Amino acid sequence: RTNVDVPVTTPVATLPETARAPTPMPQSPSAPNGSPSASASSAPIPPTPPVTPIKERTPISFKLRNARQSEPYLDEIGFEPGNAQIRLVSVELPAELGLTCNLNMMMVEGTPQVSGEFSINVSYRWKDDSPVTERLGKVTLYVNPDPKSLWKNLESDRSDPMWKEDEAAQIVCGQERRIIAARKRGRSHAHVGSCCDDDFYLQHNSDQGWYVAIVADGAGSAKASRQGSRVAVRTAGSFLKDALAGEAGEKVAAAVIALQAAPEGNRENAQRALHNALYVTVGHAAHRAMKALFDEAQARPELIGSVKDLSTTLLIGVARKIGTQWLCAAYWVGDGAVGVYRRGGEIQLLGEVDAGEYSGQTRFLDANEVSQEALLKRTRFTLCDDFTAFLLMTDGVSDPKFETEARLANLSAWDALWDDLQAGAGLSTADEHPDQKLLEWLDFWSQGNHDDRTIALIY
Repeated sequence: RTNVDVPVTTPVATLPETARAPTPMPQSPSAPNGSPSASASSAPIPPTPPVTPIKERTPISFKLRNARQSEPYLDEIGFEPGNAQIRLVSVELPAELGLTCNLNMMMVEGTPQVSGEFSINVSYRWKDDSPVTERLGKVTLYVNPDPKSLWKNLESDRSDPMWKEDEAAQIVCGQERRIIAARKRGRSHAHVGSCCDDDFYLQHNSDQGWYVAIVADGAGSAKASRQGSRVAVRTAGSFLKDALAGEAGEKVAAAVIALQAAPEGNRENAQRALHNALYVTVGHAAHRAMKALFDEAQARPELIGSVKDLSTTLLIGVARKIGTQWLCAAYWVGDGAVGVYRRGGEIQLLGEVDAGEYSGQTRFLDANEVSQEALLKRTRFTLCDDFTAFLLMTDGVSDPKFETEARLANLSAWDALWDDLQAGAGLSTADEHPDQKLLEWLDFWSQGNHDDRTIALIY
């Protein structure tokens, strides 16, 4: 609260104008010769009512707690001394504030529309004051600016040879599922007019029924990372499009069928066979992406000093219904999140967050992360009867929505995310243009989280 002491000036009694002004003498009709009649000259003059002086009182200081622009506000007008028996007569709130005052309840409420410091006139009277008495005071209200209004939204430089659009959204409809994705430039980049470092890729093979979703987050410290994320998702996506439509995809499907037919307690070999089949598809897609980054650095030495300038995370997800079950597989390097979510059931993470030694650090796609050992470790899968959504997101979404790595394994946190997506992005089949609504949803406010945001869902 902000206390403002306002001394009361010398009290002045206020009375109705009829009580304070002298009563004019009535005029009588003039005599025929123009002189006043005798009855007019003898009319009595009413006495002027006596002025009752206002009692001296201890000055009242009023207070209101600080408000925030664009956020609902409700507060009782406080005053000192607290035992004073007063009532409000009027509170002169500036019209541009968008607030109102309930005089009887002494409450100020509404949603402040502007920010700043406002000195507000308050008229009041003590319990034993004359009904026409008004005393004057002031209260100061501080309205802090809406944090969103402090961020600039500058256009990125379209003349940059590695420029990309500040935002994008896409939806792909399959026979049984949809794939949807959106990416939005973070406020930290928009504030300085730099490009978005994230990217995504979606693809559906209608013949075999494969669904592919890929997201990537370019390293903020790497000067060409926005190009790195773009090259990585496109290269991995193009490889999977061909591989899953051909012999490699059929080997994966055959391995799934063999695993489904394997007896309980003796499925280790079948699981290993499926893992190896995914290694040469999903895993090799990551390997191809890494090779493409090397090629990009060599092809554009005038813009890219080394492959590290293209540093990016990479999260690959593929899904297909085979028999009565869904295969969901992923490759995950870096931060962000990849999970198969079933409402009211469970969340299965298909990897782990690569946290660095210090806060904000992570791993990126490099030669070490596409070795045979690394690919086998990072390529993971699950078979499930059904799922609500297979989600992939960069840390611009996972950080504000989960806050800690431990909460990534918390089903209630995923329930909250799904509820938020349903309400804000309208993912039900009846909604039109859910990709654009998803893009709008990405503009959610989270204090201290202003990175680029990308999310993709198979649902």
